[in-house]
Amino acid sequence: MGLFSRRRHDPMDPDLTFMTVEEADHLRDLVLTTLAEHGIEATITDGTVEAADGAGFGLWNIATVCGAAEREAWPALVTEHVTGLLTVSEPRTPADMTAEDLLAAVRVRLAEEAYVRGMPTRPAGIEPFAPGIVRHLVVETETSVTALPADAVTDHPGSADLQAAAERNTRALFDRSELASQTLGEGDTTVRAVFAESGFTATFALFLPDVVRRVDTEADLSRGVVFAVPTAQQIVYHLPRDAAVVPGVVRTLRRFAGTAFDEGAGPVSPELYFWQDGKVDVLTVEGDDGRVTLASTGGLRTMLGEEPD
Repeated sequence: MGLFSRRRHDPMDPDLTFMTVEEADHLRDLVLTTLAEHGIEATITDGTVEAADGAGFGLWNIATVCGAAEREAWPALVTEHVTGLLTVSEPRTPADMTAEDLLAAVRVRLAEEAYVRGMPTRPAGIEPFAPGIVRHLVVETETSVTALPADAVTDHPGSADLQAAAERNTRALFDRSELASQTLGEGDTTVRAVFAESGFTATFALFLPDVVRRVDTEADLSRGVVFAVPTAQQIVYHLPRDAAVVPGVVRTLRRFAGTAFDEGAGPVSPELYFWQDGKVDVLTVEGDDGRVTLASTGGLRTMLGEEPD
């Protein structure tokens, strides 16, 4: 379902910066309880679990795993994660992979910029996609999706080909993924929500024209696409046709995206964006006071039938 369920105006945890204090404390309790069930006494300091014998692990990865699911699934996920750590003697990491294995496992992922910048280890391949959203490299294995550390790219013998491989693999993932959609409204006010089981659904916005044409073979993209990626498993879009109804549709779509971002699992961005001819403009901006305003971008003026500067 994505990366992290939270409400943006709740206090955020200083260590697991993508979670609220309450969510992070709940996760810590689950981890300590699970370890105790295995007879292990441990403490948690600065986002790191440390057992009495000195062994330990960071909470970031399990927080990512839990954030990709509804909260009622957290206990089972924590149990699976902790049990795996206790039984696996040689964890599979990028450093353990052959060049061939790493090239097959690397992907591109779109994520909230604040989340990526807050990672304890800088991930590889950070590039801007749109205001508030960046793309970066991850490694997908049979059991997890984790950020690819930048130093792993530098040190790995196959590093020169990783970016190209990530692009190919992500496109191949899109091509074989089944997309479902739901239409809201009708006529010139139609909004369509696109879903998939893949945790990379929001990342498919990299191929937005193909996403739209996949679920609507008669779609007219000549006036661009208004879209949002509120969670990691969702793309929502509108094809602007009538300039008179665009402002109302934008307000409705922004409320929908904001609610999904606040309350859904895996928030990416609450904002709306405008795609046209391969260029992405931001359409809405939330201020420090929580008020949402329209950005005076070329994309917005195009939608409203105005000539861009």
